Amino acid sequence: MLLNRDGESPTGERMLFVVRAPNAERVSVVSDFNYYLAERREHRNIQSLLRDLNRLYRETAAPHDFDFHGAGFSWTDCHDASQSVLGYQRNGRGHSLAVVVFNFTPVPWEDYRIGVPKAGFYGESLNSDSSYYGGSDVGIGGGLASEPLPWMSRAQSIRPRLPPWADWS
Repeated sequence: MLLNRDGESPTGERMLFVVRAPNAERVSVVSDFNYYLAERREHRNIQSLLRDLNRLYRETAAPHDFDFHGAGFSWTDCHDASQSVLGYQRNGRGHSLAVVVFNFTPVPWEDYRIGVPKAGFYGESLNSDSSYYGGSDVGIGGGLASEPLPWMSRAQSIRPRLPPWADWS
């Protein structure tokens, strides 16, 4: 789930990679790639998600403006191993920011409190659990207004419904 402040469209860093298993046969991109797989609904859903992530990355400064500066990144929640939740904040030019939260369990977390740096309205920029990508549509929908309750060294907080980590198989 990616959250934003005041209608901006943030994303996390690009994290697309290919893993090759040990002793795996070499695949020729020209002749051996199974292009027919792109016709499956699950694969189209992933293509849509990657397309939207790339669009958000292009249109938003927060995820990449300060890649090589400490001011560009801070943890919002890195201590919740019991619920398998991880959150961070990316900062960009012009006070743009992105709050990124991951729930690594198959269970949605209701009213999960997250610290945010500023008062305001936080909208959902991208939710990988959206039905558009084959998910169950758990999320915050239209967005949430922050509350003046400090949390995790942040002046304000929000309580979204965190979507589950989906198994798209």
